[in-house]
Amino acid sequence: MSESDEQKAQDNAQKEYLDASTNVRHHGTLRFAQLTLFVAITGGLLNGFFAQNTPGRHGKLVLELLGLVAALAFFIIEVRTARYWLHYRSRAEYLEARLGYEQYSTLPKGKWKLTAQNATRALYLVTILFWIAALVDRFWKGGRYLGG
Repeated sequence: MSESDEQKAQDNAQKEYLDASTNVRHHGTLRFAQLTLFVAITGGLLNGFFAQNTPGRHGKLVLELLGLVAALAFFIIEVRTARYWLHYRSRAEYLEARLGYEQYSTLPKGKWKLTAQNATRALYLVTILFWIAALVDRFWKGGRYLGG
């Protein structure tokens, strides 16, 4: 490979590295925005669920179903967005090794599985379990325990 070709390869790797880093930031910001939207939607649904004057005969049932669907949808979106984030981060780590950079490869590694990704997934799963429990309570116990 000539020196000119080597320089072009280096320039291309540097451009791709910058693009990968931008994608890492984008998907990190996207995950936070999704979580914010999820909390707002869930808060509204919970407000209606625990209200004493939920409209309609099946008002609480509709809220329970909407809550479950929203939690499942946001969980799926989180998993997919996290995969993109991890992909771009891995690509950036690979490229920085070629370029002699150390931005991603020197980040501190966690000793446990206590990561932001796992914490976010736990929040979604707990919410999914709450809405399932509300539905089970409705049909099995007549709605006596949750949201009555």
